[in-house]
Amino acid sequence: MSTDVITLTVPAEPRFATVARIVVGGLAARLDLSYEAMDDLQLAVESVLALDGLPASSDVTIEVTADDTALSLAFGPLRADSEDALRGHGISGLDLETLLGAVVDRATIAERAGEPWLVLEKGAPPRALRG
Repeated sequence: MSTDVITLTVPAEPRFATVARIVVGGLAARLDLSYEAMDDLQLAVESVLALDGLPASSDVTIEVTADDTALSLAFGPLRADSEDALRGHGISGLDLETLLGAVVDRATIAERAGEPWLVLEKGAPPRALRG
């Protein structure tokens, strides 16, 4: 099983979501994720990067990890109150926590080097079902 890891650090602004979308799309294609699954991941990236004040600084690091079983997106470092911030932000009345739960298999806050990071995971289809 091979694992690919790509780390991007971009300004924490929505206009830089395009760069992350391209990377996520490429790795989703490598995993043979469906168009819908890739679109879900790209929507998750855009949604997280659209949040004002979630990152701990003016930059956000996005670590994209792909192996034969899943694609994982880690965003950070985040503010100390990031869990509350995720629940408090909304898009058309829908909080981000609910939105992320609908487009990824798992959304968690993990601690890395003492700082919170948002980790999103989307499973890949079983190898037997691929082309």
